[in-house]
Amino acid sequence: NAGGVAAAGRLVAVVNFGSQSVSLFELTNDGFVLTDTVNTISKPVSVAFGHGHLYVLGTTSVESHQLHGHDIEVASDGSTALLRADESAAQVGVVGDQLLITEKSNTVETVSLQAGAVVGTAIEVPIPAGSDTPLGLTTRGSVGYVTIAHSDEVGLVKGGQLITLVGSGSQHAPCWLALVGQSLYSSNS
Repeated sequence: NAGGVAAAGRLVAVVNFGSQSVSLFELTNDGFVLTDTVNTISKPVSVAFGHGHLYVLGTTSVESHQLHGHDIEVASDGSTALLRADESAAQVGVVGDQLLITEKSNTVETVSLQAGAVVGTAIEVPIPAGSDTPLGLTTRGSVGYVTIAHSDEVGLVKGGQLITLVGSGSQHAPCWLALVGQSLYSSNS
């Protein structure tokens, strides 16, 4: 799953779906060293760094863990249930003071952050009827881009709203996204 690995500086977080945990590694002169493993509320599928935190999207919830340099708080400092929470969670990213989340059961949602911690409940980002299977995403600043895989579309999300939805061009069933400079790249499975 895209988003199952996230990097920030010399830190790398990796989901361990089967053991319901996330491992944190630090790049040293001798290579990567395991610094900690954090148990999660639900089986993790995606991770993201931002605001001095690691965000973990699980199959039914999203949670935040504060970072202290290369150390992580094993106890979550915030969590909330997903809107569908039907184990179709796909990916998480940071957009300004919110998290942007996709669930493959036709849901895009945001969750507020306060001092970097997850607060409140998930809020749906309405997508048009017939737009099927939100999946991958990428973010920059306060903007998020989301693939709507089975509809061959890519959406722009800002301020908790879908601003525009466009066809993915020649890419059929876009699943994953990468933003490089001014270019947005997609791939499918």
